[in-house]
Amino acid sequence: MDPWANNVLMTKRWFCVETSQDVYYIKHYFESTDYCLLVTNLRQVWTDTAHAPDIIAQAHRHHLDIDSEDQVEQLLTELWVLLNDLRRCEFQRDKDVLKIVCKENKGLASLTWSFECQPVHDASIVLYDHFISPMLCMMSSKEDNGKKCLDDAWLTGLAAASKAMADAAATAVSDKDDHESVPDVPTKQEESTSPSPISSLSSSQNKETPDSIAEEETKSTKRFEEEIEQERRQHRQKRKRVFR
Repeated sequence: MDPWANNVLMTKRWFCVETSQDVYYIKHYFESTDYCLLVTNLRQVWTDTAHAPDIIAQAHRHHLDIDSEDQVEQLLTELWVLLNDLRRCEFQRDKDVLKIVCKENKGLASLTWSFECQPVHDASIVLYDHFISPMLCMMSSKEDNGKKCLDDAWLTGLAAASKAMADAAATAVSDKDDHESVPDVPTKQEESTSPSPISSLSSSQNKETPDSIAEEETKSTKRFEEEIEQERRQHRQKRKRVFR
């Protein structure tokens, strides 16, 4: 998978869409002249990454008169809106390729765009990093992990868990650099009185109570919901400028 796309998508939230043939989970990232998508049905993984030259070339194939980066930015603003209403998108399988066809009609004008998502070669690694690992991180801190349906709050929590894991990994590396030293050899008396590694681990884990974990998850989820709403406001403002 493209390293840039993998990095910017890591903390983006998943959206779910159920078609007549399958259930798909999709996350996406849009900049002014770039975009990337990640799609999975939990068995296969597809991705679509494009920058300004790719988008201009694809626009010509869609019979759109787009030649400048300003026009690319306007187009991506529209595509972002379409992808946030997946009911207006059609998922089509063409051999190994997954096409997401988005359509919008505005009076006499119409916009049709096809995201052609290619299969990811390192699919198992990508699926683990973006879906399974944050899911396990979330479930390990829940008293009741019997939830079967990935509802909206659960999907938002996945993004929060991804960010928490990235922050924890960075902190662990920093702590290792600061405290790396040769351990002392314990005496027999110390061995008999010191707790076992397992009990020490359990003790350290018990410092985080279910209430404190739930409170932190609630805060993280709220932060991500605020970020999503802010992103939506920014795109709505861009659309107003485009259609003035």
